[in-house]
This record gives sequence, C-alpha cells and structure tokens, in this order.
Amino acid sequence: MGGPGSGRWPTKASVEDCRVLDIGELCDGGALRKTPRGQIIWHSELWQKEVALLSYALVRERWPDRASHLLLNYVYWPAADASAWDDEVELAVQPGVRINALCPACGRVARKLYAPPAALYFSCRVCQGLIYPASAKMRWWGEMQERLAPLAAELADAREGRGPLPAKERLSPTLEPQECRLACLRLHTAGLSLRQIAAWIGISKSSVHRLLAEGPEAIDLFALSSERRWRDPFAGSTGRGRHRRSATQFETRELLREGADEESREVLSCIADNERCFALLREEGQQQLCLEVQARARKQRRR
Repeated sequence: MGGPGSGRWPTKASVEDCRVLDIGELCDGGALRKTPRGQIIWHSELWQKEVALLSYALVRERWPDRASHLLLNYVYWPAADASAWDDEVELAVQPGVRINALCPACGRVARKLYAPPAALYFSCRVCQGLIYPASAKMRWWGEMQERLAPLAAELADAREGRGPLPAKERLSPTLEPQECRLACLRLHTAGLSLRQIAAWIGISKSSVHRLLAEGPEAIDLFALSSERRWRDPFAGSTGRGRHRRSATQFETRELLREGADEESREVLSCIADNERCFALLREEGQQQLCLEVQARARKQRRR
C-alpha cells in the first residue's frame, strides 16, 4: 500500500472542459444596446454537426417600489434532441465598471459562467468545482512523462533480457532508427548472434555491430515516442491524466446576434412578462434547431 501522496491525482474538470457564457461578449462594446438578443450554437468538430443551442435576451426588469434590474434570460438546449432549460442571471451594472454577472447559485460576481457537459444550467467556476488548466509547458511535461514512462520500462527490460522478442512481421521492412536500436538490444540480450539479429531485423551484420557498440545510451526515448506516434497516432495514449481532453474541447462556438426591436425594447414589469420572454426564446430557439436540422439533411442528400 502506498504512502501519503502516492497514487494518481484526483481528476478535476477544467474550465476548458465546459461551455462558456461570456458576459463581456454579450454586453460590452455597445452590444447591450444594439444587439440585446441572439443565439449561441455549439458545433462539434468530431461529429460535424450542431450539438447545443442557447437562446438569450438582455432585458431590464422594473418594479414600482424597488430598483430596476438588468437580467440575462436564456433558454438552453444541452443537446440537439434534449429538452429546453431556462434560467435568468442578474447582471451587476455600475457606472464606469464593466458589466458582471451574479452567479445564480451563490451570488458571486463573475465575468464568465460555465456549464460542464452534464450540467443543465450555467454558474460560476467555484460552484461548478472547476480548476484552471495548467500552463502549456507544464501540460507538455506531464504528457511527456506519461508517454515516456512505459518506454523507459521497456528499455530496462530490453537491457536485462526480460520480455518477449519483437515480432518479425512488425520489424520488417520499414523499421525506424530508434526502434531498430531497441530491437537489436532486446535480441542481443536474449542471446542471438549478430547474424541471427541481422536476419531477424532485415539489416546488415555490420549495422547490428555498430548499433550494439553504441550501447543502450544511444536510444533516444523522445525520438522513439515520436516514431511510434507517427506510426500509430493512438499508441501510448491512455486517455488518462489530470487534464484530459473532453468532448467540449472539440467544439466551436458561433454567436448569432439580433438587433434591438420593439419586442426587445419592452420594459418588463411583472413575472408574467418574464415568462413571456422565456416563451419567445423557446420558440426562436426551436426554430433555429429546426433550421439546423434541415440544413444538415440537405447537406447529407447532396453527398
């Protein structure tokens, strides 16, 4: 049993694994006044289709005996064939300060709200239990450590003569340089002669002698990893790790803005008007989904 701190780190979702509702994108630069409505469509690069839709409206709620509030009302379809879920987010508007959102779950001030793949509503990073991704350098180093660890163990087995011999059909006729060095070392420690190794791998006996004379230190694990990944893109990829690539990281966002009209300029004064706003968003979003499905069907017929 391992000691304290041993074992794999617990896996946590990152902000990169989530769909984002960016308040600055929707409100800044005069968008609050010019384009208070719109839709956000998420496209999947893996499946080549639309996978989610959010229809939103920026509205101001006024009451006779209380201060007015700026609300972001949205209807969210987490999947194209899923039911619609609606919610409202209160926005904090102060003179000289950029517009922020008040998290619907905890009330924290945030510029971005997140929805993990299984979530039906958007909330802040703390409420969703998200972490920030590691820097590119640290992520590269972690991936390389995970990729090179089995190669280092394979090299140690080859030096000590452990493990099965390499299959002939996998070695000939296009064996990469580092793979050739590793195969020579494994066959030599298994007791084969230079002539047998040359016949096994498909190179000359002098080349076998030269590679063995250079020793195991000449085997570059980085180059060996690149050779295997070039031959098989999924070789050495376990899909594990603290910062895995999720399905949402293969998604692209498309923001469709709508200009202000009489409907969006209306002042909300009661809950009934708020419900009417949600009903309108549901209708517009459903129409957008139907248009996307029809366009996808036409594209498939053309193929």
